[in-house]
Amino acid sequence: MVDPINISNLSRLRPTDTAASRTGGAAASPAEVKSPTPAADTVALTNDMAVAIERLSDLEPPMDAARLAIVKAQILEGAYPLDSQKLAETFFRDIGAMTGE
Repeated sequence: MVDPINISNLSRLRPTDTAASRTGGAAASPAEVKSPTPAADTVALTNDMAVAIERLSDLEPPMDAARLAIVKAQILEGAYPLDSQKLAETFFRDIGAMTGE
């Protein structure tokens, strides 16, 4: 059975591994403890990569704007044909691919 935590039980709680016990002296106050400063991550792109990114950002997205407009209109009108069986099969196939099943 587990004892509930209350004021009377707190007196039994004692730290087993303190800074004082490890160093053989007094523990440092919180003001004296310094946490390490994490190093900043940096990324350097080669000139070739910078040029490739620039070229990609200039390209139009790979979509058919006319087809997209038609599909949007059909959805808004409630006339877009949905095949629930095909949607379910695709969904579960994709989930299986992500989980490795």
